Amino acid sequence: SSRDPIMSWVDLTYSPIYSSASTSGTSGCKNWDFGYERYTEYVLRQFLKKSHEQFLSETVQGQGPHIEALSRLMACPHSSMDVFSKMLTDHRQQTIEIFSKSSQSKDFLTELRLWMQNKPELRDKCLLS
Repeated sequence: SSRDPIMSWVDLTYSPIYSSASTSGTSGCKNWDFGYERYTEYVLRQFLKKSHEQFLSETVQGQGPHIEALSRLMACPHSSMDVFSKMLTDHRQQTIEIFSKSSQSKDFLTELRLWMQNKPELRDKCLLS
């Protein structure tokens, strides 16, 4: 996996069409960083909205494909997967509480980034921490 957030997303989608469109379609765009940030936030929220039950179950178990997918969406290298999983397990109670509210994905992403900032390996290696 690349340290480039676009390529991390491409790794998840396995879509040659997406990679071609995302690189050529944004070439020279003045607001690319702003647009990419908004798009990434949208993708993260949609992922959590659609898979929160499975994600919660895996958080309690400490592992699973949804945790790995979230790690990849946060642009973390594969080598940080164990630290990412343990961080989520350590914060499983807060995660459950957040997902019991209606504004779950936005609140969870805010907390997730704070948790990641407190873990040097994630703060220094994950591009979306």
